[in-house]
Amino acid sequence: MTHETFFNLNAEKRGRIVESAIDEFLRTSYEKTSIDRIVKSAGIPKGSFYQYFDSKDDLYVYCIMDLASTLLAQSVKTQKRGILENIFKSANTKGLTATILAAKNEQIALIGEKNYKFCLSLIDAPHALKNDVLLRIAKELIKPIIKEELARDKTINKDFDLDYFAYIISLAEFISIQYDEYPSPSITRMNKHSYEYILAIYSFLSAK
Repeated sequence: MTHETFFNLNAEKRGRIVESAIDEFLRTSYEKTSIDRIVKSAGIPKGSFYQYFDSKDDLYVYCIMDLASTLLAQSVKTQKRGILENIFKSANTKGLTATILAAKNEQIALIGEKNYKFCLSLIDAPHALKNDVLLRIAKELIKPIIKEELARDKTINKDFDLDYFAYIISLAEFISIQYDEYPSPSITRMNKHSYEYILAIYSFLSAK
């Protein structure tokens, strides 16, 4: 977990630790990344690291979640429609490939090329860590947004599993990242089916 002592640091020091971590995670495979190199680059004692995070996994998850939170907050702020409705409108009118490309360009413009590449590192992260990140994005970031959007429409059918729906959206967005990095017929099919499944749920929710 990320400890309160990390959040009590001043913004400059927190930023230095995160920047050093992202540089290290981009430098090599996850298994070969080193806490020693991260703390040396950040200019902090190694002992201090464990006052901030329990493990390298926790630091990685924090960095990913921080960027995902920034991206989702900006999406909510700039969308004329709800973020949920916008996904479906775009996928249906522009097509899957154009939707993914537009999302990529928007994300790079917001967080920068390096941070976007770091988000792509999730593709090659250990399976348990990858799933933990996707579940946390679903629960902590996507679910509250969907819940708020659905609450505004009194005609929405509420008889569904919101946790599962949020996870499916998180998974579909992750597949989009894989598609962008490793285009292939199998990834394209997976992504198409994911969006079709989400659309089917959304149609059920919106049924009058």
